[in-house]
Amino acid sequence: TFSRLIARAQEILDAHLNETALKALDQIPFKRLEGEQKCQWLFIHGMAHRKLHHYGDAEKSLMKAAKLCQDPSMRRRAAFVGIKVISIRSGLRAIDPIEAFAREFAGHSMVDDVLFWAGDLYQRRDRESEAIGYYQRIQQLPTAGDHCAEASWRQAWMAFRADRLEETRKVLDASIRHSECTKKAADRARALYWLGRVEAALGRSEQ
Repeated sequence: TFSRLIARAQEILDAHLNETALKALDQIPFKRLEGEQKCQWLFIHGMAHRKLHHYGDAEKSLMKAAKLCQDPSMRRRAAFVGIKVISIRSGLRAIDPIEAFAREFAGHSMVDDVLFWAGDLYQRRDRESEAIGYYQRIQQLPTAGDHCAEASWRQAWMAFRADRLEETRKVLDASIRHSECTKKAADRARALYWLGRVEAALGRSEQ
């Protein structure tokens, strides 16, 4: 059956035999598939191309799956990887799909990942105000995500390099007070170390 052939292609993909997975998909007539079968076919096709670094084909299939899939989990996974592919391939063209992802899947842990990608894309292009805007959105999420501490650190580092020491101090102090954001010892240690450096540079050695 088509369902079993698709499941077989998924098993081949899971075994990291990406080219073989694509050959397995070629044996399945896409036009004869039904809704969720098409969703699964596109997802496997996109993921195989992603792993082979064929970013154009990966983007096309994954973003189609993100629109076609009825299962929210599949739609979210396809969009997540598809957006990452766009960010690698085309940089700031990923911003619009990132915003769409943040709206559709508000509250999901993956949102903080895509917002961080947006901040990083802008930071790498020296567009600090846009980068800071995304990093602040990460800190304002109802539940602190994996990128909360790094988003705080990125803001502090940009301010420090620009010699905006008081701004650096405020950002670091806020990250330490937001214990859910800096719950890892390494994140707290980094923030405390640089806060000490900044206080000393501001002439407040006792602080």
